[in-house]
Amino acid sequence: MPVVISDAKLRAAAGAARFSSVTYRCFKLASLEPGQEDYGQTATYLGTLPGAEAAYPLDRWHTLPAHEPVAVCGNTAAMLSESWLRAHFAVAGDRVEHRGPFRSDAAKDDDGNDDLALAGAMMCANGVCALTN
Repeated sequence: MPVVISDAKLRAAAGAARFSSVTYRCFKLASLEPGQEDYGQTATYLGTLPGAEAAYPLDRWHTLPAHEPVAVCGNTAAMLSESWLRAHFAVAGDRVEHRGPFRSDAAKDDDGNDDLALAGAMMCANGVCALTN
């Protein structure tokens, strides 16, 4: 989200510099994979977080509606079932059957093109994932 500088002196001092506000949710879990893989798992948000009773906005691409199962990749399933979020989600399935790369509407860019790199803006390395809003 772009940050607007309303003070004229600050705007002049900033010149051509542009600023953005970003929120990161980081997860350090041993079960995370570098990519987003499909194991047929689903997550159901229980609607239990204050202020987010109807849906939970996990990141820029994933808003999970309350009480509706949603297909998720293995990493998202791990974040929802192995972190502080586990009390607020029911995750079904395991990682026994690998179905290939995870694909969903969240993996489409603004023009509707399939782009696995964009799915959830998920950056995973060495057991750490960061999601952006």
